[in-house]
Amino acid sequence: MRERNFGIFGIIGVLIFVFGIIGFFAFSEKIPVGFTGIKVNLYGEGKGAEPQGLHTGRNFYNPFTNDIFIYPIFIQQKNFEAIKFQDKDGLSITADIGVDYKFDETKIGKIYAEYKAGVEKITNEYMSVWLKNSVNSISSTYEIDSLYGKDKEKFRLEILEKIKADLSEKGIIINNVYFTSEISLPEQVKDRINSKIEATQNAMQKENELRAVKAEAQKKIEEAKGIAESERIKAQGIADANKLKEKSLTPEILEFEKIQKWDGKLPTYTGGATPFINLK
Repeated sequence: MRERNFGIFGIIGVLIFVFGIIGFFAFSEKIPVGFTGIKVNLYGEGKGAEPQGLHTGRNFYNPFTNDIFIYPIFIQQKNFEAIKFQDKDGLSITADIGVDYKFDETKIGKIYAEYKAGVEKITNEYMSVWLKNSVNSISSTYEIDSLYGKDKEKFRLEILEKIKADLSEKGIIINNVYFTSEISLPEQVKDRINSKIEATQNAMQKENELRAVKAEAQKKIEEAKGIAESERIKAQGIADANKLKEKSLTPEILEFEKIQKWDGKLPTYTGGATPFINLK
């Protein structure tokens, strides 16, 4: 009899342990590292989100009267495909846009109070609308050529600043916005822009070629000027040397040079009585 009682108590103990484990997990929610949570009262006077957020680790609650929402507080990446927007002339444009974001830990209660939704719904529905609104408000100030060309990066930065300011008040921190695809344009518009780009490139090439021809011609002119100047300086040097030589040739020097060149013989014929060398 006693052994039977021990057996019953053992079974009861095991059942209590099992149900205790089940209850522990059923009546608690684990908040992982990098996340924060909020407990929501579903009924009664305190209905709504509790002001105090949930800590990392396991938090207890009554699943019949409460609900738990968990939000990441580290950077999330979300790619929004085929976002449609328009330029200032109303031309339709499409692009895939990525967003890096996280939830503001200090505003989780405000986020739930305003949207009463978890991460997936806020990201996939609300954030998609916010992004489209921000993109369209900026793109409508640009011409399509600029969006597709030189002002694409400026356009991206303006979108970033716009959505960052708008969502900061809502409790969502935006770290970056970027294009994950090429901006898609109507084919006729793309062809026109490409033709314009090609024409500009051809004009620049011709301008560069003309500049090269002018530079080569100028080089030859400068070379000719250099040669002419060199010849002038050379001729001037010879002339100056001759003048200096003329000034230095006194009668005595001339006589001395004649003597240096004379071989000691008198000419066999002279035109007069005076020899060509002064023998005095």
